[in-house]
Amino acid sequence: MGRISIVAAIIMVLLMIGYITKLFPMRSYNLVYVFFPISIVALAGAAILSKTKFLYKSGFKYYAMATFILAFAILSVIVPKHAILTWAIPVAVANHYYRPKLSLVVFIICAVSLVACVYLGAFFGEYDPNLLSAGKVIYDEATQTYVIYQPDNPVERWNMLIEWSQKRGANRFLQIFLFYCLPRLLALTIVFLASYALSNRTQTLLVNEIKATESSRRIDTELNVAREIQYSALPKEFRSTQHVDILAELVTAKEVGGDLYDYVVIDDEHIGVLIGDVSGKGIPAAMFMMKTITSFRAYINTSDSPAEIMRNVNKILYNGNESKMFVTCFLAILNTRTGVVKFANAGHNPPIIGEEKNYKYLKCNSGFLLGAMEDSFAIDEVFTLKPGQTIFFYTDGITEARDVNSGFFGEKHLLETFNKVEGDSIIDLHHTILEELKKYMEGADQFDDMTYVMLRYKGDEIVDFERIFSTDSETSKEAISFVNESLSGNGYDSLKDKFSEVVDEVYSNISRYVYGGFDGKIYLRLSINKKKNELILTFIDGGEDFNILSDEVAKDGHKVEIIKTKSIMDEASYSRIHDKNIIYLRKEIDSLS
Repeated sequence: MGRISIVAAIIMVLLMIGYITKLFPMRSYNLVYVFFPISIVALAGAAILSKTKFLYKSGFKYYAMATFILAFAILSVIVPKHAILTWAIPVAVANHYYRPKLSLVVFIICAVSLVACVYLGAFFGEYDPNLLSAGKVIYDEATQTYVIYQPDNPVERWNMLIEWSQKRGANRFLQIFLFYCLPRLLALTIVFLASYALSNRTQTLLVNEIKATESSRRIDTELNVAREIQYSALPKEFRSTQHVDILAELVTAKEVGGDLYDYVVIDDEHIGVLIGDVSGKGIPAAMFMMKTITSFRAYINTSDSPAEIMRNVNKILYNGNESKMFVTCFLAILNTRTGVVKFANAGHNPPIIGEEKNYKYLKCNSGFLLGAMEDSFAIDEVFTLKPGQTIFFYTDGITEARDVNSGFFGEKHLLETFNKVEGDSIIDLHHTILEELKKYMEGADQFDDMTYVMLRYKGDEIVDFERIFSTDSETSKEAISFVNESLSGNGYDSLKDKFSEVVDEVYSNISRYVYGGFDGKIYLRLSINKKKNELILTFIDGGEDFNILSDEVAKDGHKVEIIKTKSIMDEASYSRIHDKNIIYLRKEIDSLS
């Protein structure tokens, strides 16, 4: 309304200039000088008020509509033969407020004003032969020519109408209403009814849209709550114990999904790992997923047989399963002392097992999914993990991830991804898989949940300690304490001072030269390989491509030197893999005396 008022005020100014400069033929300009400024000020006032807080008060719409009616009334009086249809504007605009009473009142006011302004315009406005007469021919002494006499005086116009009525034998005032006002009133009524109907339809659509938006927001809120509840039931992303490292990832295709995973310490020598995929998506799948996890946790300690646990869970899922949902599952129980893995498969994807550049799919029975039939057909199977090997459990959302051409990521591509990774850290595997999937799916939508769990078996021969730190100075002290505590806990107290110097030197150089002093993340791993009698420190960062071991000249002009590190460690190497800098430092235990 504020913008419309500005445009209307500008048009009124242009009209006023046109009449004053005689661009428009009008004999009397008295009304132009008086009433045009009034309407211009009123319209400009509405535009000014629209920029203030008054715009948000209910009174603004009444003021705005009043200024329009006033402006068009003045215009209709001054130029009745040109401005008569402008009355349709406030009638149409009033419906914008979606107030039926307001629209009706404005229509009535405009209809009455139209009639009143027509009669006022006949006497005070520009001469309109349709209202008065074509005028009579008189002789103009000044120009000595015959001209049409069109009086500007209201009294003379009144007399002209009276004379016209007497000569024609008809009431000219009534004829003005019937032939001049009534057709325009009918046109105005049509405009009112059309805009009113359109307004009602628009209001209905807006109300429905508001309801739909509120419903969508409510659903989004419920989905977010459900997602939080779902994720809270899952274990943390990364876990490192004396014998195993476990890392999990779940990327849902919707706010909540049907993929599930779990890992739990059963006793001092056994760890259970579960992964599954519920049929369907959304809240129903998430609810079935929660039921599945809860059931497995209830039975995980009741037997050392994964197949028996599955049979008990299947009974719970099958009973009362009116929605006919089902879930594929793979349950493995690892003996952390021997590396023996007892597992059962219920229609799930076979996992990948192996170590650096030597991974393959585990051969196993496919089994039959849970929840669909009264009996479970899972059987127990066994294989043995060697120290240093990793087992990768996943859902089909990974192998069935699609690119922009709807091609599948595939089992072959997944295995190739594993066998090209340098290093055997599950952190490396984790980042490589995510980056490879992201690269493959770039520009395409995710159609299914993507979930995986990685377990790296260290046994008693390899002990790894891993953690991720930020690059601020306080956190560097935490990194040194982390390494010292790890060394002390394994009987290497005498090595803490030397390794503290190494960690401090490498950490500070990565922070300064790789991240340039900005916040970043550093993954630090200390590996104790008792079989090979060696200690290994690994630093991984996601900063710029820069080798702090090569004595390069940094951007600030300083030459990077890692003197203490090179003098203490037996081997120091650098590699750049998948946009990550990897520093590998090895020292033989026998030489650290």
